[in-house]
Amino acid sequence: MHLGDWNIGLLVGYTAGYIAQSLTPRGWRAGRRALLALQARRERARFEKRTFTLARTSCPRKDIPDTPHRVVRTSRTSYVFGVEEIVFATGLQVKPRQLNVFIGPNNGGKTLALRRLQDAVYAKADGDQVYANVTIRLPKTMQSFHAAYDLYLNSDASTANSGDTKKLEAAIVDRPTSISTELDKGLDRWLEGDQSYGAIDFLRVYGPLFFGLLRTETRLTDCNSQSRVGFNDSDSLVRLYLSGRETERALSSRLKSVFGTELRLDESAVDKFTLRVGPTISTIPTDAREALKQLAAFPAIETQGDGLRSFVASLLHLWIGERPLLAFDEPEAFLHPTQAISLGRIFAEESTEQSQLFVATHSAHLLRGLIQKARPNEVNIVRLSYDARLGMRVTLFESSEFALLMKDPVLNATSFFEGLFHRGVALFEGNSDRLFFEAVHSQINESSAVYYTSAVGKDSAVIMFCAYRRLGVPVALVLDVDILRERSLFVRLLGSCTDSSSLGSELNRSREQIVSNLPDKSSWDAFKKHGVRELASKTRGHFENLTEQLEQYGVFINPAGELESSLTEHGLNYSTDKQEWVRRALMMVSGLHAKVDQPPWKVMKAVDDFLGD
Repeated sequence: MHLGDWNIGLLVGYTAGYIAQSLTPRGWRAGRRALLALQARRERARFEKRTFTLARTSCPRKDIPDTPHRVVRTSRTSYVFGVEEIVFATGLQVKPRQLNVFIGPNNGGKTLALRRLQDAVYAKADGDQVYANVTIRLPKTMQSFHAAYDLYLNSDASTANSGDTKKLEAAIVDRPTSISTELDKGLDRWLEGDQSYGAIDFLRVYGPLFFGLLRTETRLTDCNSQSRVGFNDSDSLVRLYLSGRETERALSSRLKSVFGTELRLDESAVDKFTLRVGPTISTIPTDAREALKQLAAFPAIETQGDGLRSFVASLLHLWIGERPLLAFDEPEAFLHPTQAISLGRIFAEESTEQSQLFVATHSAHLLRGLIQKARPNEVNIVRLSYDARLGMRVTLFESSEFALLMKDPVLNATSFFEGLFHRGVALFEGNSDRLFFEAVHSQINESSAVYYTSAVGKDSAVIMFCAYRRLGVPVALVLDVDILRERSLFVRLLGSCTDSSSLGSELNRSREQIVSNLPDKSSWDAFKKHGVRELASKTRGHFENLTEQLEQYGVFINPAGELESSLTEHGLNYSTDKQEWVRRALMMVSGLHAKVDQPPWKVMKAVDDFLGD
């Protein structure tokens, strides 16, 4: 609002209030309402005219739909509030499903994506442009909306102009919201084509009731003892009390299966509700008077560990919250791996067609549990990352393919899925290779954000590399020269790197020329022990040309030959005892001066450059 607008608003508002004061004792309020109405119109206009950023480039409003958060009307008999479509700033379009999981590296945009989704549902202007557009599903009429969510007018004459929204409120609601019947009628006219009201008016009133974002700090305090005075049924423990014993017993059963302890709502105090935990607490009588002294001997949940409190809060909001949109930010925090897997399974089991669940996670264990129980058509998996050169990167994983990857025995036998949560992956044939090259890399980049992982041989390394490529995860694979002798494996590797059959054929011909110039076992053994120095000049040219092209796709062949040859120039001789060689190499490399133009640092400098680390 401009200063001139503000002054005019004050003048109009207070003048109207002064005049009305002589007619009614509520006149000053009338003036104030006039001022607030003017402010609201200005704010709406500012929101409608804002610009968007697509792929980090500012573009005018005409390049996107007519409203920042476009809406679609539903023809369903039973209306369900929800997000119809999300368009990320990169241009990727996603149709939200029952389960929507945001994964990716730290500071990749997962939490920000949840917050900006909340802003969209609340009709707030956002700062960081994660989305180009969010499409909200709206009812055909306000009557169908009221019927779907059991809203009704309050029978109390003193508040007859407000709707009762208690049945929509959950513990995450900041404050109860009263609905003006005039606004309700206006929204109904808007759905029929009247432009006096709009989507922003609807979302600003109902958005906070329909979307809840459960952050870490909320989960840690949400189950603490709560007052019974006033009986505020937006409090989680009050809602648990109202939901009945069966819900409480089900919650206790889940907790016991995961944490080995039971749970009980202590309602024996006249002024508060308290959740108490203990291995035998279910044996206490249900009558509050009989249970008074026995319950007091069990600890309150607020005295327990962060993992247990966070887990119970997550379940409470899943089971007793009535919101159609619910978001969890890193719900696996404080949980052990097996507990995170259990929580992922629960998310999948509790999802319904009447709701949409959004989860931002940094846990492969939670993701594994979720995929184990969810049907492919129920879940979206979106990977978000940020690159200083390229900006935001968003990838939608094909859920059916991802489910197959989760069942792959090779990938499950390794730490493959951990790599999805890092900015880039450096992949090695075996654990000895990983240990050595990670130590080498730390000498040239101490603050690397790359995830180091290993396979169990060349075959599984190629499987992992191809899978990372299909999922859009930046990956660099370091191999010994032996890969050149295995034609079928090499061809499979090329298939994941390029769609060009001509380029693949050219690279394979280069491989064949190298192999043909090393006809017997002794020549290969010499190549493995001494690397490119052992090759004739022509063969060396083929090798250098091949490796240069492969490095463009993230495949790096050790020019030293194989791992045990990597430090021969520094006095550590080749050895067939790999474990002993690695032990001695790790002790030696820390005392060497890193030279990025020489092996073995040259290989890792090339990996570093490829991954943009």
